[in-house]
Amino acid sequence: MSLADLAEEFERRTGICGSLQELVPLIGDAGREIGFDHFALTICDNLRQTAPRFAHLDNYPPAYAEVFVANGLYRFDPVLLHAQRRIGGFAWDDVRGMATYQRELLDRAAREGLCSGYTVPANVPGEPCGAVSFASRRACRMTSEICCVTDFIARTAFEASRRLRGLSVLPAPVPHLATREIQCLRRLALGETDKQVARALGISPDTVRQYVKTARKSYRARTRAELIALALRDSQILFGEPSIPLFGGTDLG
Repeated sequence: MSLADLAEEFERRTGICGSLQELVPLIGDAGREIGFDHFALTICDNLRQTAPRFAHLDNYPPAYAEVFVANGLYRFDPVLLHAQRRIGGFAWDDVRGMATYQRELLDRAAREGLCSGYTVPANVPGEPCGAVSFASRRACRMTSEICCVTDFIARTAFEASRRLRGLSVLPAPVPHLATREIQCLRRLALGETDKQVARALGISPDTVRQYVKTARKSYRARTRAELIALALRDSQILFGEPSIPLFGGTDLG
């Protein structure tokens, strides 16, 4: 079977897959067709979490997988940490600048049969970090064609897992926030007080509180903390974003 036919067949079969358990052999078989011995699909911040929004599927060597979860090694896994800061797929050999204990973790994985691999980040705003990894017992050469097909298989598997967990639905519309509301939220998210925000924007603290109240109403948020979390999720404000004025700070609506 050609790689193109493999990708098409995998998409068809995962589209009619009825459970996460059925998905496991499909991913494993596709990985072996490409040249990988093992895979792991992870969507969670803690592999011990079992809520419906989380998922962890793999066919890793049982002895290593049990130790990996039981000892919390996933918290230090350089591959998973790297995946949180990447968009495209990457070979494990590309993970550089690791601490000594992280290199030791990869060495330990290699001794258990996870010698080389390729990981595709799969992160959705507002959901736990995700990644799909394929691993081989021996060094493997990743051609551009293999990388493309592996990326497709990984992302298709990820979307299938989201569908099977009831997450593959259209998101709710993002509320419209006025420019001043966004400016206030940016500064509050950076830890400024109402007085500091007011001084920076040239308005009164009462006006700041009114903007925040209006934004909370738009989001139906019960607290400021929830409002900021929702605004971050929807990219209305960004992590560590400088508190710069928008459009000269003159647009109030």
